[in-house]
Amino acid sequence: EVWWIDSDIILNDDFRNRLENFSDLSFLVAEEPKFGGYVKQGKRTEGWGFKVGNLLPFCPNSGVIRACSKHVPLLERWKELLESDVHRKGQSKPFYKRPLQMRSDQDVLTSLLESREFSWVSVEFLRRGRDIVQDYCPIDYSLKERLTNLLFGLPPFIHSQGLKPWWAL
Repeated sequence: EVWWIDSDIILNDDFRNRLENFSDLSFLVAEEPKFGGYVKQGKRTEGWGFKVGNLLPFCPNSGVIRACSKHVPLLERWKELLESDVHRKGQSKPFYKRPLQMRSDQDVLTSLLESREFSWVSVEFLRRGRDIVQDYCPIDYSLKERLTNLLFGLPPFIHSQGLKPWWAL
């Protein structure tokens, strides 16, 4: 088992204490922030020319990932696409002019996870508000999530995607 945790994530608790509801063999990712709502399902996959095999309920956020040895083919393919000339060319454009499947590393990952080639991968999500605070802008961390966290405690992961608490303002 290996974990990737972005450098702009604050660990509020030992997250390993909260994993009992997740399968040890699932590929675990975070649910994308609310602002990035999941639109155009399958379009990222089709953009790479892959056949769609599995539509996900949420757009993955690659800020937190857990993988195991059975996911090595997925990780290798992801690396291959990220290093491809096609992706590099897409990355040379301003963000909003890039093809949907090449806007960021997680769009490439979404393309693969929804492809027929990797439809065998069981994907589970750290849920926004319950397992992870996704804080890009105020709308991402809803009033309901804030009140729930006030009553029951913060999730173990706090993803500071927008303003960073360590920046001097």
